[in-house]
Amino acid sequence: AGVYRMLGVLPDFETALYFSTITFSTVGYGDIVPVHAWRVLAALEGVNGFLLLGWSTAYLIAAGTRIGPFRVGEHF
Repeated sequence: AGVYRMLGVLPDFETALYFSTITFSTVGYGDIVPVHAWRVLAALEGVNGFLLLGWSTAYLIAAGTRIGPFRVGEHF
């Protein structure tokens, strides 16, 4: 969000934070769109969010399996 604001892509920090959050989470409502020259940056942020979501999920599952063996019926 700070990069979008410093470069003047979006008018204020609140709008930049909203746009960055929606783009990073790959929701992409489309209500705020950067000018043509900065759309590649937004696309890269979306891809980055998608990859980091997958990486974080894999990390949490791997960490959970290292805690100990899970047995059917012992949880919940």
